[in-house]
Amino acid sequence: MSGSHALSCYGFSIVDGVLRIPLGNRQFEEIPLNRHVLDVLSEPGLKVRSFTLNASTLSICFAKETDLRECISTLGVDRNVGNVTCGNNEDASVYDLTHLADIQQNSKEIVASFKRNDVRIRKNLTAKYGMRKGNRTLQFIHAITSSIVADADRQNAAIVLEDIRDIKQKLFRKGDVKRKRTRGTVNCVAWAGEIERQITYKAAWEGIPVIVLSRKDTMGTSSRH
Repeated sequence: MSGSHALSCYGFSIVDGVLRIPLGNRQFEEIPLNRHVLDVLSEPGLKVRSFTLNASTLSICFAKETDLRECISTLGVDRNVGNVTCGNNEDASVYDLTHLADIQQNSKEIVASFKRNDVRIRKNLTAKYGMRKGNRTLQFIHAITSSIVADADRQNAAIVLEDIRDIKQKLFRKGDVKRKRTRGTVNCVAWAGEIERQITYKAAWEGIPVIVLSRKDTMGTSSRH
C-alpha cells in the first residue's frame, strides 16, 4: 500500500496461514502471517473479527468468549507512587515503578537538548520522542500486568483493585505537600489508570474476576468485568 490511508475490512479469510483480502471481481490481495500471529489466532474459542492495514502495519482484531471462573482466593493490587504491590496474607510481590520516572525524565532531557530553532523540526522531534516514551512506558507496564494476571491464574484468585478515585485522594489529599519530583516525574495517577485497564482486559481474557473496591465499601463490592 502507498500513502497514509488505512484499509479496514470484514469480508476476508485466513487460509493456510495467509490473510486473503477481497478486492472485487474475484481478485484477492494475500498477506502471509508470521508464526507468532498464527499461534495466537489458533487459540480455542478465538474468533477473528476484523483487520486494519496501512502502509507499515497490519492490526488484527479478535475476540474470545470466556466464562468467569469460581476463584478460591483473592490477590490485592495496591498502586503507590513508587511501586505496585500484588499479593495476599500469604505472599506478595513488589514491582518497582521508578523506571517509569526514568523513562519520562530521559525523554525530557533529550528533547531539551535540541538546539535547532526551526519550530517544525523541534515539533517533529518532540512528537517522535514522545511516542518513544509512550511505547517504552506501555511495554514496562505490560510486563507488570502480565505477571500479576499470571499469578492470579496460577492461584485461581480474583484480583482486587482500589478505585482509582480513591488513589487520587490518597496521593493528592487536601493539605498534602506535593513535591516537584512527585508532580513532575512520578505521574502515578496516569499509570494507575493504565495498570487497571491492562489488568482488567487481560484478566477477562482468562476468565478471572476483577473487583474494584472503594474505601467506602465494607462488606459490599463493586465489580467490573
